[in-house]
Amino acid sequence: MFQGRFQERFQERPQGFSLLELMLVCALMALLLGFGGVQFTQWHWRSQFSAEIQQVLASFELAKTQAQKHNRDYWLGIQAQCLWLAPTEHSNCNESAAYERPQSLNWQAEFASGNQVKFTAGRGMSGFSSGRLRIQHRQFAGHEVRLIMSALGRIRLCETQPLLNGVPPC
Repeated sequence: MFQGRFQERFQERPQGFSLLELMLVCALMALLLGFGGVQFTQWHWRSQFSAEIQQVLASFELAKTQAQKHNRDYWLGIQAQCLWLAPTEHSNCNESAAYERPQSLNWQAEFASGNQVKFTAGRGMSGFSSGRLRIQHRQFAGHEVRLIMSALGRIRLCETQPLLNGVPPC
């Protein structure tokens, strides 16, 4: 008898969602995706920019390390499409590219020796090649990351506006 009443009540209950419930859930999902999509896109661009900046920094560090390790001068050249690394001052992107610039980045070299940086044998100092590389991402107008290199070969990053984690302000 008890089992029969339970089955009757269960069968009388409508199955599924009403149209109103379905519309409410769809409206909430659209609202959350609208706000979250913009934030996700910004996060994606910031992550990509940070990774690209770290690769540029690694290219400079590699040139310094090569000069110290092999006890000979190494040059890092900055061209529009790439950074190149070579044991001579005469090279190009086709011969010895260390990092190819993605379309999302723009950079401008402001070094004392023009578009090349020389790291001296043994100690990795940059001598008269000190200066900076200004890097901008096309998604962040007005924002700039600067890779600054001292005459002693110290390489550091800074940014004009807070955007990237771990990069101090200039």
